[in-house]
Amino acid sequence: MFTKTHNRSVVGVSIEIVKFIQMQYPTGNDIMNAVPIELNKFNNKLIYKPINYQKPKKYMKEQIQEVFSQSI
Repeated sequence: MFTKTHNRSVVGVSIEIVKFIQMQYPTGNDIMNAVPIELNKFNNKLIYKPINYQKPKKYMKEQIQEVFSQSI
């Protein structure tokens, strides 16, 4: 599933992630041998600006707790 955004910060971070992956796997062929979980762990360290420079895992946990702790 894909979504669209006009948030320049999100677009900029996405472009940075693509460039980092291209640097890690310059030929493009060896990315097929990459371990997706390890690649995502690395990429998740880059996503700071759109979430006010918080660590992604911590931020996600806080957001989930906030949503589910609200009374209905």
